[in-house]
Amino acid sequence: MFERRKTAYAKSQNRALANEVLRKGGKHLLLEQVSVKGWQKRYGKAIAAKSPGFFQSQLCRKAESADGTVYKYSTQKTACSQTHLDGTRIKKSLSVRVHHDSTGVVMHRDLFSAYLGLYVNQDGYLSFEDARNGYPGSESILNAAWTEFNQRSIVKASPK
Repeated sequence: MFERRKTAYAKSQNRALANEVLRKGGKHLLLEQVSVKGWQKRYGKAIAAKSPGFFQSQLCRKAESADGTVYKYSTQKTACSQTHLDGTRIKKSLSVRVHHDSTGVVMHRDLFSAYLGLYVNQDGYLSFEDARNGYPGSESILNAAWTEFNQRSIVKASPK
């Protein structure tokens, strides 16, 4: 009985999050093509509590039912978490959470990766020139998102 309630709760949270993403980000999605099986190998049963595969399917289903589009690009071609604005790639471990770009930009790794994802073209390749030119206009938004992330992390970590 407890497991069924836990599963139902996780599904409702994923549906709510998918609705929020579509409400704030629009119905046209550009997503990394990630392997949920890879996450399961790395994190084991702990990944079941978050159910990323279910979240992805809900997000895609809801976007398409709202007459949106979903385009998935290869993480192998883009390597957004390792790529710098000048086009170079420097591999780093997953534990490194802050991206220090060769152009001087310092940003949270996941936020910077998502930013670069905005500049993946229909062929699945990253347009470095467009990303470099668009960054100054997006820097304040990314910094605000990083600040909000840090504040939420502090709230979660604080004792109750």
